Amino acid sequence: MDAFIDSLGIDHFYWKLTYGFALFAYIFESYIDWRQHKKLQETKMPSQLKGIVQEGEFLKSQAYGLEKSNFGFVAGVYEMILTVIQAFYLNVAIWEWVGGLCESMAQETGYEWLASDSARGAVTSILSSVLSKILHLPFSLYSTFVIEAKHNFNQTTYGLFFTDLIKETLVYIVFMVPILTVFLKVIEWGGRFIYIYATIFIAVVLVFMMTIYPNFIAPLFNTFQPLPEGELRTAIESLARQEKFPLTELYVVDGSRRSSHSNAYFYGFYKNQRIVLYDTLIKQLDPKGIVAVLAHELGHWAMSHTLQRLGAMLVQMFVFLFLYGQMSNSERLYKDFGYKEPSTFVSFMCFAAILEPVGHVLGFFNNVWSRKNEFEADAFAVSRGYDNLADALKIIAVENLGTLNPDPIYSAYNYSH
Repeated sequence: MDAFIDSLGIDHFYWKLTYGFALFAYIFESYIDWRQHKKLQETKMPSQLKGIVQEGEFLKSQAYGLEKSNFGFVAGVYEMILTVIQAFYLNVAIWEWVGGLCESMAQETGYEWLASDSARGAVTSILSSVLSKILHLPFSLYSTFVIEAKHNFNQTTYGLFFTDLIKETLVYIVFMVPILTVFLKVIEWGGRFIYIYATIFIAVVLVFMMTIYPNFIAPLFNTFQPLPEGELRTAIESLARQEKFPLTELYVVDGSRRSSHSNAYFYGFYKNQRIVLYDTLIKQLDPKGIVAVLAHELGHWAMSHTLQRLGAMLVQMFVFLFLYGQMSNSERLYKDFGYKEPSTFVSFMCFAAILEPVGHVLGFFNNVWSRKNEFEADAFAVSRGYDNLADALKIIAVENLGTLNPDPIYSAYNYSH
């Protein structure tokens, strides 16, 4: 591959390809966002919404969406500026600085492993994660305490906001850094069969995280309580029995601690499934409406949508890792991005950046597939007699100020539901 690229006579080919596409994607997505922005400026309710929502509800939805759109344009410019800074300087500067730090620590302590590629990669990932949070902090604060607060969604205090940031960073260090370190070792040891061993490792990690997250990580941020006995619990348990859904736990989570937005989901493996309801959803819908929404969620389970998407993700990772295996020893791969010496961490990050265009394309098709699954789950719920699902979903959309009149191209590109 390097010989072919050299024959093109283009200096820093991979760098130009990667960030050239980033610029193209920014322009393309900004155009789509602009189309949506024009839709959100409309004040006349479309005829197809009459009789479904009130005009006041439509206008509130438009105002919320328009404010987020205005904010999104500013955030998008900022993200593009950060991308340029990363491309020209920051990524390489962090890597070089961390290299010097790790070398110094290894010499002072006598622990040579501190100067290893995996240790350097782990420290770089921590530093990059913390720096990213700091650089995005003003936007996170504005989104939460200005936009969300203005539209009566935010319930977060500044204390809780910064506590969450600290917890997220600690969780990343405790869980993700060791996983990254082992992953890099697997790649180094994989040889010709990198893609096989690394895919197996990722599959194991996914199962591990799907078990660890709801039981140990999520409770660090929210309180999960068993749903009290009563009409709602009885109706949900009846639905589970009817569909032979192996329900073992039924929880209410204090989503209102941070936001008035609502949600519900299930998780688990095989015969150990759990359902979680946001307390905000319980406030928005009556028991019949909640059960209709859960019938939709059980439709995903009955048709194995989650397993299908998990399988598709692993196939994508397998192909990605196979391609990486073909380029992992490329000298041009890291030099085109300004790095001086070969490194498993650097080559993997550079290759991931090169395949970013594929991520945009796959994201679009994943959204198409997701919408198909959503329609199938809706049909499943209705086939079980829950004709009130449409009314329940309308209430959720109105209460959450969801966009009621999106631009068709914008929705096709961005919406997964």
